Amino acid sequence: MEFFEQALAIRKQMGVPGEGQSQAGIGEIYYNQNQYVKALKFYTQALAIFKEIGLKAAEGTTLTKHWVNLT
Repeated sequence: MEFFEQALAIRKQMGVPGEGQSQAGIGEIYYNQNQYVKALKFYTQALAIFKEIGLKAAEGTTLTKHWVNLT
């Protein structure tokens, strides 16, 4: 978790690609820890980023792998 959080902070600060992947990674960790409310928060943020930049494959993965299970 710590590494995803560090990566997310760096990506936000520097404006480099990959913020959505970091958000999804943190969501994955929370999901695996059965912390579904926290997971949903990060998946929602990742999904918004993927939609904004047009990453359909990542958007689809986020939706099918986890989103459906959490709502």
